[in-house]
Amino acid sequence: MPGAGADEAGVGSVGPRLLESLLAALDRAEVHERPFAHVILRGAIPPDLFAELRALLPATEVYLPDNPKKYGRPDGSVARVLLPLDGQGLSSLPERSRSAWGGVAAALASPELKERVFRLLARDLSRRFRVPPGRFDAIEAHPRPSLVRDFPGYWIEPHPDTRAKVVTLQLYLPSAGSPADLGTSFYRLRPWRFPRTGRFLEEFRRAPFEPGSGYAFAVGPFSWHGVERIREGSGPRDSILLFYFRDPGRRS
Repeated sequence: MPGAGADEAGVGSVGPRLLESLLAALDRAEVHERPFAHVILRGAIPPDLFAELRALLPATEVYLPDNPKKYGRPDGSVARVLLPLDGQGLSSLPERSRSAWGGVAAALASPELKERVFRLLARDLSRRFRVPPGRFDAIEAHPRPSLVRDFPGYWIEPHPDTRAKVVTLQLYLPSAGSPADLGTSFYRLRPWRFPRTGRFLEEFRRAPFEPGSGYAFAVGPFSWHGVERIREGSGPRDSILLFYFRDPGRRS
């Protein structure tokens, strides 16, 4: 049950351990430039740290509903809830959880992580912001991490994301037995020679929903991505979601 486990010594080192493993995973990541710049991460969270984070996941009641009008379910609940890992969100957690997730937030806000991620997505970021590769310090980008929990019925249609975002990164925290096909899908424009089907996009790749795996992509006009509807019996879909926003005051 989320909220139990993880010894006190381990909790205090969560942030540095996560940052170290993330940087190592980025060094060996699958880097793709089609249909838009993105990376697939595997083993970004080592098994021992993964188990600690799973044990410290907050109860659903602590999360905030995300867009009830869109994600409302017949029973009155919502199919997506989130918990911003900022001062207000962290203050709602017990002390041990607050320390661990505060460490996660600090790791995700680190300049080292930003530099490593942006370097791998250099092509699309350089084109969008018209900066030379390697001059990512010239791109204003503010990290905003959250915990996200999706339930059966959740889905999001293919979309390129608002231009208020610079980069999106997500790390998966599946429970044992979760289907691997619950990951985010990346789409490409259908070639003109494809027969007309009513859809101008087709799935190109799907990030595996596996322990400690994830992805990152550069937001742009062709960064079409989405999540196929979560089937009954397949949730919840837990993850850490990190957005880099251009506006320092932006949260979502």
